[in-house]
Amino acid sequence: MADGVEPQEDPFGEFPVVGGGSAVEEKTGAFDEFEEVEPRSSTANKVGTIGQGATGSFAETAPIFAGMAMGAQIGTLGGPLAPVTVPLGAAVGAGAGFLAGRQARKELSETNIPGTDKKFTFENTDKLPPELRPFGVGGEVIGGSIPFATVPLALSSVGLRLPKTVVGNWINKVIDTAGRSPGTFAAAEAAGIGGAAGGGALAENLAPGEAGPRLAGEAIGGFFNPTRIITSTANSGVSLIKR
Repeated sequence: MADGVEPQEDPFGEFPVVGGGSAVEEKTGAFDEFEEVEPRSSTANKVGTIGQGATGSFAETAPIFAGMAMGAQIGTLGGPLAPVTVPLGAAVGAGAGFLAGRQARKELSETNIPGTDKKFTFENTDKLPPELRPFGVGGEVIGGSIPFATVPLALSSVGLRLPKTVVGNWINKVIDTAGRSPGTFAAAEAAGIGGAAGGGALAENLAPGEAGPRLAGEAIGGFFNPTRIITSTANSGVSLIKR
């Protein structure tokens, strides 16, 4: 024994012998029943939050466009009153779609993804931990922008045009642009969506919960995106040459 100290025996046999044991204790596994918790700021949680935001925003926004298109189509039955019935039908349809979308998002926010304890989406970004809110905002921008990008392409593919009204002419111009160069249109929209998502997420990170900076960030990030500017300029040049 080190230093000449001999282990002391217990004459009563009630206590363990002191000394002679290993200095390294083996793990008992007493806490093995507790699962390892993944940090909320992990990459997986950030990506998951983006997906949740996109899902909820798409579910909330898509019915608005569907209702608007259906209402406008019904409004074309107004004949000579079409300049009034088309925008009126679009407004009524959009309102109905808005209510349906809100309800759809609420139900998804209360429903678990099969096989997990995570919800399909969140009701709003205020429900998220602060460190995940910028990613939720970015996801919402992506999901809410998809209908804007896809509806003109879909209407162009079926040759749908609205009556010549102020609203109808503007929508028809967007449809025509998508129909002339669908690839360029899709690329420009994708770039705009990505820029707006990044701008909104950055604004949320710098000014949490502030609607003004978020809207400004989305607008600046989406409109002044370099890829969008290049594709839009190229599309305008092609159209000018064809004339």
